[in-house]
Amino acid sequence: MMAEREWSTADHFVYALSKVREIDADVDNEHPHRHTLRCLRETANKVLYEAAITAKDIAMHAENLKRELKEKATTSSQKGSAV
Repeated sequence: MMAEREWSTADHFVYALSKVREIDADVDNEHPHRHTLRCLRETANKVLYEAAITAKDIAMHAENLKRELKEKATTSSQKGSAV
């Protein structure tokens, strides 16, 4: 029997998106709890959106920091060899 592989972050995100989409997929305008279900879907979408934006921002800051550190190391080594 094959062991199941662990889900990646992308797997979790895509699964969450599909489950959120299902929250009110079968709810029509006559459903007694349609407003609550739609509110739950909208709130879940906001959470996923904010998580994605925050993760992207963190990754971009890390990328900038690594570039700055590399530039600083290059500048330091050039100054050291010029002496």
